[in-house]
This record gives sequence, C-alpha cells and structure tokens, in this order.
Amino acid sequence: MSPEDEVRELRNCCHVFHSDCIHRWIDHSNHRTCPLCRTPLLTAAQSAQQPSWAVERILYLFGDDLLVS
Repeated sequence: MSPEDEVRELRNCCHVFHSDCIHRWIDHSNHRTCPLCRTPLLTAAQSAQQPSWAVERILYLFGDDLLVS
C-alpha cells in the first residue's frame, strides 16, 4: 500500500484493505467475513451498537478503570 491508496478498515477486526479489493471480496460470492481472520463483517448499524475491538481489548486487559464517562 502507498499513502495515496484508498483503504478501508474493518471495524470489528481492524484489518485494512484496498477499497477495491475488499469490495470485490464482498461482492464475489457474497462473502460476509474478513478475508484474513474470517470474523463476520458488521453492518453500519451493528457497528455503531458494538464497542470497537480496541475498546473491548482494553476492557479485557485493564477492566473499566481506564474508561472516561
């Protein structure tokens, strides 16, 4: 990848792909998982309702002591 490439980050697993590549993956054979780890892709509505992978990992490692309300 180069700095001018258009990329997409999958919110639930944080893998990054060229936009054209991930769109072809999703459109071809109706794939609904990450090509690398096979984590199910989330819709925009599902993604907004769930905490990001990073937040879940921080909570797992450190508990909720680091959360700011």
